[in-house]
Amino acid sequence: RIRASGVFAANNNNKRVRLTVGGIVIADSLIVTLNNVAWVIDGDVMALNTTAVLCEGRFQANGLAAPIVTLLPNVGIADLSSTITAVNVTGWSPTTGAAFDVVLNRVKIWME
Repeated sequence: RIRASGVFAANNNNKRVRLTVGGIVIADSLIVTLNNVAWVIDGDVMALNTTAVLCEGRFQANGLAAPIVTLLPNVGIADLSSTITAVNVTGWSPTTGAAFDVVLNRVKIWME
């Protein structure tokens, strides 16, 4: 389970946040123009066997009518039993490239 949160800058620039596990996108805000609001992106990853996972991701922000949900039922991933799996949270301004349009405040990863 992975959760990250932050805030979008107080401007109308395009912004995007993405969560990847093992190179697979499991949650994506898509392009939003939200202004000065908090956001959260999270994902659940469950190993089905040593090379496949079930993923569910969600993105939510103040001012967004409904969460953006991604469900990937059977994703092939590198051998989970012997390799390190990278978890990445990225945020950027895809059109303007402005610095600090997406600020990350917290990341939490835990296992159940």
